[in-house]
Amino acid sequence: MNYNTLVKIDTFNGVYIVKDKMHPRWQNRIDIYRDENVKKAKDWGRRKIEIT
Repeated sequence: MNYNTLVKIDTFNGVYIVKDKMHPRWQNRIDIYRDENVKKAKDWGRRKIEIT
């Protein structure tokens, strides 16, 4: 996936833009920015999701 690609994430409403990419050693993984709310990010945790 390239920078500035529009994506849909099955657990969220709306369309999002790829602004950062993980190190190439990580295949099929993403980080989702959850504002500055660390608790919200930890509560969401790790999940298997579908991105289109």
